[in-house]
Parts: sequence; structure tokens; C-alpha cells
Amino acid sequence: MASTESDMDRRAELLYRGLQPDAAQPWQASSQSRRHLARQLRDFAAQIESQAREMERRASSAEAPKAPKKPKASAKSGMDFVSYETRFVALQLLYLGHAYDGFARQESSPDTIEARLFAALERTRLLPPGAPWQAIRYSRGGRTDRGVSARGQVVAMDLRSAARAGEALPGPDAELDYPALLNRVLPNDIRVTGWCDPRSPDFSARFSASHRDYTYTFVSGPGEVLDVAAMREAGAAFLGTHDFRNFCKMDVTQVKTFVRTVLELRLEPAGVTLPGGRTMLVLSLRGTAFLWHQVRCMAAVLLMVGRGQEPAGIVARLLDVGREPTKPLYTLASEEPLLLAGCAYPSGRAGLCVGRGHLVRATLLAQVLGTLQEELDSGACQDRPDARRRKGGPGHVPLLKRVREPSMEERLAKLGLSGPGQRPTVDQLGDEGE
Repeated sequence: MASTESDMDRRAELLYRGLQPDAAQPWQASSQSRRHLARQLRDFAAQIESQAREMERRASSAEAPKAPKKPKASAKSGMDFVSYETRFVALQLLYLGHAYDGFARQESSPDTIEARLFAALERTRLLPPGAPWQAIRYSRGGRTDRGVSARGQVVAMDLRSAARAGEALPGPDAELDYPALLNRVLPNDIRVTGWCDPRSPDFSARFSASHRDYTYTFVSGPGEVLDVAAMREAGAAFLGTHDFRNFCKMDVTQVKTFVRTVLELRLEPAGVTLPGGRTMLVLSLRGTAFLWHQVRCMAAVLLMVGRGQEPAGIVARLLDVGREPTKPLYTLASEEPLLLAGCAYPSGRAGLCVGRGHLVRATLLAQVLGTLQEELDSGACQDRPDARRRKGGPGHVPLLKRVREPSMEERLAKLGLSGPGQRPTVDQLGDEGE
């Protein structure tokens, strides 16, 4: 028995020191000490049991299914598009393209005008998320490249209407205010300036267009005087229907004919006074459709004529593809001064694509002009091709003496194609973009 009590005392002493490691008094093997230790052990056990129950309660609460919360009415909640009618709508857009990678959506870049537009359409719940283009009958009037701006771009598609399923579509005044909805969420340099009902189910913003208008702004360097008369003489040769293969970036895999029609061409002073004796000219073009980089190629050659680097007859010579079947190598004009001014449609096809109640266009155009004036005053806007070359200056090689690009036939042969194949008529062509 003594041995057992001794063992108990040793275990009690170990427990005592474990519970009270900083105790000043040493362990005293007595009945009173054992009772005190027993109370401490009971309290400690109760504390552990309480903590265990709390941990078990929390674990059980976490595993139990939560009651579903009532969804809040917000832009993030789902939209039952089946409950609404759709309306075939044409939207007119204005945008500054300098900060974007072009208009058309690209897999490699999310920073395009079209990507921002569709994000806004989904955010405002005018389109279901991820809607296929074929399902919404989407089309675009023009395809502008990186850095190119527009004030008259047109797109068409099916959008949600204010009408409930089974109801007749409302008139324009009772319909959703598409420009106002989209402009609230679009970037400030992309605006919807109006909308209309195309009135025809087979309307295409691209193929239904009767013509497109582009403008290109030339800015002379300090002390430079452009020969406007020579530029107008050269530009007159562009009027009419021609093969523009020497005035574009040739893509034989996508384009089967390089014949296009220029309906109007004007070259006028911009009416803006610039410091340093510089002048600003605006080239206005109207055509049924344009090839890839066609306007920028035309502008580059006209600028060479204005600087006296090329004769006015160079345009007519390069349009004669019988004599000049291959394009001389020359630098494109800068993309920043290029503007898609508008897309026009036959009467009755698209109606009025300007929202009369919206003054966005006028406000933005004033802002655009102010920004351009600031850039010009600072000397930041310079024409790219041959910017430092003048008549008689070093480095300019006449176009007819330059290295040539491969001909269309050579490009086709390199791709293993037997020939151009059946070519569409000019009336079937759409704008290839700038």
C-alpha cells in the first residue's frame, strides 16, 4: 500500500507541476494537496469538454446546408431574356481609336472597340452573355484598324426590347433608350450617338451600305508649303472605278478583286490656324467600299506629290495595272489622322440613324477637335511617311524606281492556288477596313 501511495504521490507531483509550472511552493504530499489537485483536474477537464463541444457545434454548423438567400435586384442578377421581345437595331457609334487595337474583336487582344461594345451590351442586359453572332444577326459597317477613329460607324444586331414576350414592339419614343443605357457603361472615348430600326430583316451594316465616307487630315511641317493644286490634280485620277492593288495592303486569301469605286474626292483647308506657319488640309473620300489600308496608301502618295517628291501623274500611272502590275514599296500614312466619317444606306433600308434627343455627337466632336488642336500646337502630330524628306532632299527614291512587292499572281502561286477563281462583282463587295 505504501508503494502504491508513493507512486500516486509521484504522479500527483507531475500533474501539479504540469498544471502549475510557475508555482512558487513545492509539492507537498498530503491529503489536502491531493484534494486541491483533484479540483484543479476537474476544472481543467470541464474546460476541455466545453471547448470540445464548441468546436463540434461550429463544425456541424459549417457542414449544414445554408438557406438560399433571396437574390438582390441588381445588374449582376440573371435576366430572363425569353420574357422579352427582341428588336433588330442599327446603332451609330463614335470613337477615338488611338488607345485601342482596332475595331474588330480579336482573340489576342481584349482592348478593341467591339470588345468594349459587347461588354457594355451584356452589362446592360441588352444581350445574353456569350450570344453567338449568327444568332443575333450581327454586322458592322466598317472595320477600322488600330489607331483609326470614327464618328459614323454602324453596327446592327438583335437587342432586347422593352416589349414583353407576345407584345407588339413599341414606337421609338417608348422603346429602350439604347444610347443612354450604353453610354453609361462605355468608356468616355466610345459613344453611341443614335439608333434606328433598319426596317428590313435582311439588312447588313456592311453589305447594305451604298457608300462610306473617310477623311484624312494632312498637317504640314514648320515652314513647309504643300502644293495643293498638284495634290488635287493627282487626286482627281482616283475618281471612278479602278484596280487599286497598288494602293492597298494586298491580301489574296481574303480579297478576290481589287477593283473599287471612288465616288467623290475633295481636298480642302481645314480652316484651323496653326503656329509656326503650318497648314492643315482635309482629304474627304466617298466610295462604295475600300480595301485594307487603301485610304492611307492614297494619302501617302498624295503627300509625296504635295511635297514635290512625285509628279501629279504618278497616281494615274500606278492605277494602270497593265503598265504597273506590282506595287512599289512605300510607307503607309499615319493611322491617327484617319477617320471613318460615316456609312450611308439607301432610303428605306436603315432609316434615320441619329438620335435627335442626344447631343452627344456635337459635344464629342468639339472635344475631339480641341484635343487635336492641342496635339498640333505641341508638335506631337506629324505625318509618318517621309516626314523629314523634302524636294531635292536626300533619301527619296522615285516610286517607279523602287523595289516592288510580289504581284497578285506571284502571291497566289506561292500559296499554291491555281488562280483567283470566280470574282464577285463590285456591288457584292464590303468594306475591308482601314
